[in-house]
Amino acid sequence: MSEATTTSPPLHKAVFAFTGHALAAAAIFVILAIIAFGLGKFVHLLSMWGLDQNIVTCLGLLEYVLFAGDVGFLLLFLYSAMKVAYKEVRNERAG
Repeated sequence: MSEATTTSPPLHKAVFAFTGHALAAAAIFVILAIIAFGLGKFVHLLSMWGLDQNIVTCLGLLEYVLFAGDVGFLLLFLYSAMKVAYKEVRNERAG
């Protein structure tokens, strides 16, 4: 065994770390998407009950902002995890 192999972490650690980050991001995404979906159903129910249209519109916009932010942060989180994993792989191959 070479010294580089014994001192540097194996390649599979970068893959496992990325997988863990991706699963955590997916779990957070699902939780926030369920909240946004529930808010949408609640807004529809409030609209049927005759709540002021301005409030219904604002809550509907909040639903879309919540979901869009959720998607944006999911992509940002995955990009960050890929960047870290890429650096680990690059360092592993160079080391």
